[in-house]
Amino acid sequence: MLQQKSVAVDYCLNRATECEKLADLPSEHREKVVYRKLARTWMNLDAAMQRSARLIERFRELRVEIEIGLMEQKLHLADRKRLRWRVDALRRQVP
Repeated sequence: MLQQKSVAVDYCLNRATECEKLADLPSEHREKVVYRKLARTWMNLDAAMQRSARLIERFRELRVEIEIGLMEQKLHLADRKRLRWRVDALRRQVP
């Protein structure tokens, strides 16, 4: 479904990686916890963006399917009208 990663998804992954690296640098436990939380937040944002992208793609697919269905209905309606016109014409010919 998702053919290529978006720039925003790459950005989130890069920020998450950066936060993980920063969590390893400070000596204070509190700072490590903050950076790890930031990394998880970036990863959650990345996952949400990917889900959104998949939903958008699916909505596009559904819209196309609906449009095709509507076109088919219009064609069937046109066929019925043509058939009705032919039947009426035949009835007029029958004595």
